[in-house]
Amino acid sequence: MLLFRVLLSLSFALTALASPEKDAIALEDAKARLNETSPDVINELSLFVRSVEMSPESLSCYHCKSLIKKLKKFSETNTAFVTSGVELCSIVRPLLNRSLKDICVEGVTEHGPLVAEVLRTIQDVEKSAAATLLCNNFLQVCPAATVGSKIDLPPPPTKLPEPKSSDGEGSYKVIHFSDLHIDPLYEIGAIGECSNPFLCCRTVSGHTKSPSGPFGYAKKCDTSYDLEESMYRATKELAGDANYTIFTGDIVDREVWHTSPETNAKTIHEAYDRMKKVFPHFYPAVGNHESSPANSFPLAVESGKKYDIKWLYGLLSSLWKGTQVGQVESEHYRGRYSYRDTQRGLRVIGINTNLYYYLNLWLYMEPMNPDPEGQLKWLVQELAAAEQMGEKVWIIGHMPMGDVDVMRHSSNMFNQITSRFSHTISAMFFGHTHLDQYQISYKDGAKQTAGNASVISFIAPSITPSDGNPAFRVYDVGKVSHNVLDSTTYFTDMSDPRYQRGPKWKSLYSIKSIFPGAFKPHVGGDMSSVPISAERWHTLTEMWEIYPKVFQVYWKNKVTGTDPKYCNTECRKKEICLVRGGRAEDNCAGMTPGVKLGDGRPRQLEARRAEGEGSDSAAHAHEQVNHCGGSSLILNALGTLFDPDLQAKLRQVVRQA
Repeated sequence: MLLFRVLLSLSFALTALASPEKDAIALEDAKARLNETSPDVINELSLFVRSVEMSPESLSCYHCKSLIKKLKKFSETNTAFVTSGVELCSIVRPLLNRSLKDICVEGVTEHGPLVAEVLRTIQDVEKSAAATLLCNNFLQVCPAATVGSKIDLPPPPTKLPEPKSSDGEGSYKVIHFSDLHIDPLYEIGAIGECSNPFLCCRTVSGHTKSPSGPFGYAKKCDTSYDLEESMYRATKELAGDANYTIFTGDIVDREVWHTSPETNAKTIHEAYDRMKKVFPHFYPAVGNHESSPANSFPLAVESGKKYDIKWLYGLLSSLWKGTQVGQVESEHYRGRYSYRDTQRGLRVIGINTNLYYYLNLWLYMEPMNPDPEGQLKWLVQELAAAEQMGEKVWIIGHMPMGDVDVMRHSSNMFNQITSRFSHTISAMFFGHTHLDQYQISYKDGAKQTAGNASVISFIAPSITPSDGNPAFRVYDVGKVSHNVLDSTTYFTDMSDPRYQRGPKWKSLYSIKSIFPGAFKPHVGGDMSSVPISAERWHTLTEMWEIYPKVFQVYWKNKVTGTDPKYCNTECRKKEICLVRGGRAEDNCAGMTPGVKLGDGRPRQLEARRAEGEGSDSAAHAHEQVNHCGGSSLILNALGTLFDPDLQAKLRQVVRQA
């Protein structure tokens, strides 16, 4: 599966070979590789290609599970699985792009052993909930598997406390930034538009038409040290009087096919050292890129095995110690914590959302645990304690719990919790998507009304310029209610001809300035005291349904001042559904059978060629793109072997076998 995901990513990142001559050369190269390939690999590849050729369906639950069965045959040992994967890399690589051999091989070598371990826990593929979830999460085939999603909750109090009024309470500021993705190998003058589909700006090769500057390069490069420092200076200049700072994770760059605990630890340690010089006190979260291999967060019961990441949790605990404001209520434990600011009546709870990330392969090991490490049970205990003490709560994590990347059963359980404690939770803060977003949770996702809206998630854009301009947020927060009263996004425009002389950071928008109609005060009230609540956000989405121009304002700001693809009526409906999708099963993602890329995009195989030929971008603009996922090297390439172009070439190759 690892290799298949590599292939999928490469096949979408690059166009097919451009000429019949190159096609012929590639086919001969692939055929020659058969001599270096074991008979078992050749036999299974031949059987798979022929089975797809005989079937009228290009992609189905049957095909996906058949592929898992074939992969299991090679997973008896980790070494055997990796060896077979590397052999398959050598066959298929010439059919895609010669320059990517190292990525394919290194990706298989790094992630393959974990994939093999997961496959070995799956006994009966047809009856396996894990196998069904793999097919559903990555290819949108097979019905969503039923994994226990009921969590025990204490009964609500007989009388809820009166909501704390925001009128005249005053406010304080909070800085929120996310997804640094610092690249220690970033070089000034390197190639910004390289052949690597994942990460550039690392190789200096004479004259280039797209040289990287000191302050970064848009789209294909991660964050330079100079860009990081520029952002820190901007936060002090624009919000130097902020009382709190929130950092929602992801420090390490996106070279996910080649990581090590040593290099990750060095990057993380140095980044937090720089952060502490600017922000002595902050509330952090652990991102999915911090582990090695990327996205690998083995459960506590797996400690002592090869992939144990005590090194990461121990490092974070030492680096986070003393940085949070308030009384320690629950010590740092495997990426989670709880602090009480008793003077303000606020409890800040940090959770490790990687325990619910669909690319964390440990979650597919059978028997599956619906509440990994008991974190949700612990969260209930913390919220119940806050409720009893009359405290307000912020929840902080990396991945939004209604995101396209979250395990749906985990999101369902989390939503049960936030619905029960909605009167206690003032706000939730996340990152991960690299986009400027908000998301509404409802007490009942089937009844999405303003009165049923319960909690709002504030999802910060990224510093790395993968999906838009670098950006961060500053919130105005009520001193008593701890509700967010306004949200301002600051950005720097990388298209400015003077950008590389020094980024100029400025306000992109504030919520109340661009959507005043949704936040009108009650008679005699003051707009500055109206909270950015779930109820008000639902009202705003209703305005988007009626007034497309109002929606387009949100759509453009989502990519922090860059020029987004046009969003037509279908796209707008999908986006509104996503904003209302605080429970992941309600976010309209992954409804169409097809390939779900590692960046979170579900899309049909047939769309690839049409997009490459300049089709109307609006048809696909609604698909969420999470470049934070980055592990386009693990499982999603399942679907590339169903691609008609590659199938045709593989048939020619295996006929020689």
